Amino acid sequence: MKKIEPYSATLLVLAEDRRLKKGARTRLRLLSATAALLQGTYFHSLRIADICQAAGVSQGTFYLYFTDKKDITSKLLSDFTQMVYQELDGAKSKSVDPYDTIHAPTRTYVELFYQNRGLMRCLTQMTEESEAFAELFRTLSANWNRRIAKNVHRTMTTLNADGEDSLAIAYALASMVDEYLTKLYVRQDPALAFMAEDWERVATLLSDLWYRALLLDHPGGSARAES
Repeated sequence: MKKIEPYSATLLVLAEDRRLKKGARTRLRLLSATAALLQGTYFHSLRIADICQAAGVSQGTFYLYFTDKKDITSKLLSDFTQMVYQELDGAKSKSVDPYDTIHAPTRTYVELFYQNRGLMRCLTQMTEESEAFAELFRTLSANWNRRIAKNVHRTMTTLNADGEDSLAIAYALASMVDEYLTKLYVRQDPALAFMAEDWERVATLLSDLWYRALLLDHPGGSARAES
């Protein structure tokens, strides 16, 4: 399985690419510094001075690339969100087994969430801070959920599951996963501490729930449970 790094580290590697122009590398360093700071800092406590210090640039340089901290955070989270979707696409299993097709991207998402828990927390904050970002995030989420819904519709064995049902299921399951991982890694609920470091255990739990919801033939059990 591909090793997943914090997004700040990914950006820093890109910033060290000498094939890029100096301005592009400086911009990436600023984004990387912002991502690293948001791992342990709430958006409202984020300071441009701290971003510049971490990136090794002057505040005057910052304003050549971004207007304020909302601007750089919105850009960062927009790029991060699209990276997450790309990683999930790349994690799709080639197996024909329905459970494997669920577990592979779920395992990737769990680790992405853990490694970038500060950014995941900030995603929620920024939807309240910026209407432009909120609209962008809604669009990205809607596109992703529609893709999930297509898979749901293909794999549902319940005969009365139509397109609308599939979309509703996709939203419900995605919300369940996000809320659970938020409790686990952002709020750090003590009741779940025993699972926090075991990504495989978390992924298996969530995958089992997905599988039962998608392949439920009747209220009494799932196809996997009966196999």
